[in-house]
Amino acid sequence: MRGALRAGLVFGLLLVVLVAGWLGVFLPADHALSGLRFRATDRAPSGEIVLVEIDGQSLAGVGVWPWPRSVHGAILDKLMDAGAREVVFDVDFSAASSEEEDALFEAALERAGGYAFLAAFRQLSGNQIILSYPLARFAQYASAVLVNVETEQDGLLRKVPAALLRDGSPIPSIAVALGQPDGALPQTIEIDFGIDLNRVDRISAIDLLEGKINPGRIVDRQVVIGATAIELRDFFSVPRFGIVSGPMAQIAAAETVKAGRSLQSYGLWPALAVLALLGLVSIGQGGAWSPRRQAVLAVFVALVTEIVAWLVLRQWAIGFSTALVHAGLAGLVMLAFLDERAVRFRQHQRVRAQRALMQHMLAQVVTDNFNGILVVDETGTIVAASDAAAAILGRQGELVGQAPGAVLPAELGEWLGPGVSGAQQYLCRIGSRERILDVVATRSPLASPDGAAEQREVLCITFKDITEERRQAEQLSYLASHDAVTGALSRYALEEHIAGQLGKVPAVTAVLVRLDRLRNVSATLGHDLADSVLCAAYERLHTHLGVPVGRLGSDLFAFCWPFGLGEGELAEELGRLGAALEAPYEINEHIVVLGARFGVSSTRTAQGGASDLLQQAEIALRSASDAGFAVYTASEGEKTRAQQALDIAMRRALEHREFFLLYQPQMALESGEMVGVEALVRWQDPKRGLVSPAEFIPLAEETGLIIALGEWVLRAACQEAASWNWSGRLSINVSPLQFKLADVVELVEDATRQSGFPASRLDIEITEGLYVGNDSAVIAALERLREMGCKIAIDDFGTGYSSLSYLSALPADKIKIDQSFVRSLPDPGSEAIVETIAAMAGRLGLSVIAEGVETAEQRDYLRGLGCPVGQGYLFSRPVRAEELGLKALPIAV
Repeated sequence: MRGALRAGLVFGLLLVVLVAGWLGVFLPADHALSGLRFRATDRAPSGEIVLVEIDGQSLAGVGVWPWPRSVHGAILDKLMDAGAREVVFDVDFSAASSEEEDALFEAALERAGGYAFLAAFRQLSGNQIILSYPLARFAQYASAVLVNVETEQDGLLRKVPAALLRDGSPIPSIAVALGQPDGALPQTIEIDFGIDLNRVDRISAIDLLEGKINPGRIVDRQVVIGATAIELRDFFSVPRFGIVSGPMAQIAAAETVKAGRSLQSYGLWPALAVLALLGLVSIGQGGAWSPRRQAVLAVFVALVTEIVAWLVLRQWAIGFSTALVHAGLAGLVMLAFLDERAVRFRQHQRVRAQRALMQHMLAQVVTDNFNGILVVDETGTIVAASDAAAAILGRQGELVGQAPGAVLPAELGEWLGPGVSGAQQYLCRIGSRERILDVVATRSPLASPDGAAEQREVLCITFKDITEERRQAEQLSYLASHDAVTGALSRYALEEHIAGQLGKVPAVTAVLVRLDRLRNVSATLGHDLADSVLCAAYERLHTHLGVPVGRLGSDLFAFCWPFGLGEGELAEELGRLGAALEAPYEINEHIVVLGARFGVSSTRTAQGGASDLLQQAEIALRSASDAGFAVYTASEGEKTRAQQALDIAMRRALEHREFFLLYQPQMALESGEMVGVEALVRWQDPKRGLVSPAEFIPLAEETGLIIALGEWVLRAACQEAASWNWSGRLSINVSPLQFKLADVVELVEDATRQSGFPASRLDIEITEGLYVGNDSAVIAALERLREMGCKIAIDDFGTGYSSLSYLSALPADKIKIDQSFVRSLPDPGSEAIVETIAAMAGRLGLSVIAEGVETAEQRDYLRGLGCPVGQGYLFSRPVRAEELGLKALPIAV
């Protein structure tokens, strides 16, 4: 950069910095720097001044503001009694209160003996500045002190006035009154914030009033009383400490006077002198120094400036602005870097021009080829290209003469670096389309045409578009690993994902999600709408979880978390996920609401691979309640394996006739005659012995084996009962699952026909749950059974979905009162239930059988209630027919 231009730029830069300094642009920086210098000159206060705070605690303790004057009087008395040297009130006493309160405060001032000071201050009233002065009745016993402060352009409080004339007499500031300077002071006192205000002793006014303060903290101390509560808004911004209360600012000024350190500020003038010197040095060196060297020098000058500013502040209480110096230094360094950048840019332009002049063409013939071919010389210029290359790359113009990076996709250009050769496949954007290119790069050395030893190298790039081939392969791969309806992972893909997590993270949690009622949606609204709901549910899962989700069945999804969860965390996470899945789905003007249940398996509580985790989660899902979740445990796995073994044994038992029937009598309570029997199935396993019905009946219900077992019970009971010389009734339990999955009517017809047992003596016992949903097919089946002569008995009445509406509208002939109510008789609550059921049945014309009769007292009570038939251990446990006297008739030969 030429000397005149450089001098002009330096002068202009320094002028801009100077104007910015005068406009206050650097005031925040100066504020921060001065705060650091004050902190570095840290000194303790004199310890002679104590602040009594009117803080939030004190305001709450007194309960009103302004305080009654008697409270201030009490504070003054407390302080004087404790031995305070002087007490200053930074509180306005220029207006009268009540006569009684003012008199009490006046008396306290008189008792202080002239050692109390009251605040006087100038304030704006309308368009005039007035002086607020203590009331005359107070001023006769206490001197006035000035509490005004002066804030500067940046809003900071740095100084206070030393005094103010009133009627020709000076009113000293608090700083002067308490500091008691030896010599004359300037008109304003610039505060030394190197004094640590955090060390000033502070006492809450309410603690003083309540006598909680050690008098030793007050004796022979000067005390300032003022507001520090946020509600009273008496706060100022100051260097170093940020926000301080008005009374603390007055104490800072008083401590400054005591220390004899009222600062002398020289403002921007020292900084201007340093900038002028720096400007001359910058112009004089003429750009000989590198920008980095100038930056190091600038840092050194900045450090020296700050050290000097700190030293003069510490030793002589002199302060001046340094931010202007730092701004000027930064500007000069930036100017040096810009100068170097301009030089490098001009050099670069010359090199590019020389390189363009040195380029030459290499003639090369490329025959027409189906593939795209580009030949690039050693200068990085295309010297030959096939027509297919332009077509594949979507280029209309000539390729020869251009750089490969200008015509090839960016992805391919990045690969083709120096020395690269070989084959690669790349997904590239060509125009607005994404294409997959199969690329081969071959480097061929060429001898120099002038026979020199130096060799040149030619790069041949051959490529073809394999986009369609790849997409077909990817589509096949996608369909193999994803669900075609939702896009969720297949079971195989999900297992691969989980297997990849195992061993990489401390714990893996697999979760299965079953969407309840989705099959009903498919049955009622159609498969297309059900698929739409399924896709929406998958999107909610994927959005909520942010992890891969798989579909394992028609209404079953699964995912895994790469971490373990505690029970509370798991409940919270699944609660949120369940709420998201159960929110209504609005599809094609239909509102669909689903339920969600979760089965969970974690490597924390179970072992195995990905397939094992999913299988364990599925086991847990079976025991999950509606809208709930269950966690797989090792014991549950053992239970499942035991159930599987039991299921296999039951199926074998049916084949090997290991099941047999017992009968429990149903007795007429009036006559004691046996009027009926209930057939009950039992199982004698060769290894397990006698297996409880409570163990194998629920499993048979769950696995569907109840259909075959129920058919065997019905046929065997009818066959056996038909052979007895007895005309009583036979009761047989039929599972709800048999009504849903089998033709019970046809089975009863066939069993009674083949056995010869009359249907008119057959009671079909069902549970109340069969009526839930009011299934028309079930109702029709019950009606047909009644038409055949069978009676319909509702077993375990009172424990399920008991409702008068279905009793009055649906086919039923008998009610069997559940044994839990009968066994607890004569409990008053159970009596009320039994009596209600009996009365209700009588009104509806239904017969009543009481189950669980175990005592004569219960029998007598039921008989007195009018219950006709009872069943229970009082009469007999379930036994073989022979023990009840039911023997087969001899067969005539």
